Amino acid sequence: IHGSNNYCDRILIQNCVISDNARCGIVIWRRARNVTIRRCVIHRNASMGVLTDTASNVILTGNTISYNGSNGLHILQGSNNFQIYGNTSFSNYTSLGVKVREPFDLTGLLPKVERDIRVTRYATNINVGLNHYR
Repeated sequence: IHGSNNYCDRILIQNCVISDNARCGIVIWRRARNVTIRRCVIHRNASMGVLTDTASNVILTGNTISYNGSNGLHILQGSNNFQIYGNTSFSNYTSLGVKVREPFDLTGLLPKVERDIRVTRYATNINVGLNHYR
């Protein structure tokens, strides 16, 4: 998309298996808005499962995100208004070796889930609800 007034809007990715990509599984790039990713399996991608940069109004729910080479979900600068809930995430950042842990549910972000969800500076209004980690 060229020009500052152009954007992608109302995007739905649902009931997909996204795997074995040479880089990221899904990239939500600049000026994308109103994106929903639900009930997908996003696994075994060489880099991140989902990468966003300057995206807005994004919902990720009911997904299984696992065994990606880097973070399961990586939210970069300029991204805003995210709802992340009801996902299952495990064994991401395989390039650092698989991390074994007891299953748990968590609302919010803690360092122990940074392999699964990473939010960088200047991303705003990122709401992480109840997700399951194992």
